[in-house]
Amino acid sequence: MIDNAAIKLLMQEHEIILKAMKALERIGDGIKQGNNPDVGVLREALEFMHEFADRCHHSKEEDLLFPALERKGIPEQGGPIGMMKSEHEQARADVEALDEAVQAYAVDGAGGADAVRAAIGNLAALYPDHIWKEDNVLYPMAVKVLSAAELDELLHQFEDVEAEFGPALYARLAGLADRLESDAIRTKR
Repeated sequence: MIDNAAIKLLMQEHEIILKAMKALERIGDGIKQGNNPDVGVLREALEFMHEFADRCHHSKEEDLLFPALERKGIPEQGGPIGMMKSEHEQARADVEALDEAVQAYAVDGAGGADAVRAAIGNLAALYPDHIWKEDNVLYPMAVKVLSAAELDELLHQFEDVEAEFGPALYARLAGLADRLESDAIRTKR
């Protein structure tokens, strides 16, 4: 178990992201059963993925944690940092595909639902494994190679990101994962 505040913060954000992913999976399963998801719920899920998962969480990793690890000799290429960056790029592409599918679905209705389901499936296939790798490989490595002072500095930098992001927006988006979870259960039939 990792007992460091900076890394615990990232892992707590992973739990929030996984909650939203489970909600998206439930929506995808509903589409497969012939349900038509609410466009508003899909747009909220997209906002969560763009803003919370990418702009807030991934930026902490890419702009702060990864460079700190590279300064300690962990190479970007051929190692976990490069793999995580590549998976972040894949996640961005998958979210963009979902965004396009939701826009088409909003216009075409049930005709665009299969594209929404496919895009959700791609995200659902990526995120749990990605998060497992970070939680069980990259983060323990960070705790091992970074000093307590460096980890404390990362925590302060993470807090600065959240302050710049806006505490109210951070809290709203974190709470959105809970709401998505309950809203995903209610789909139009």
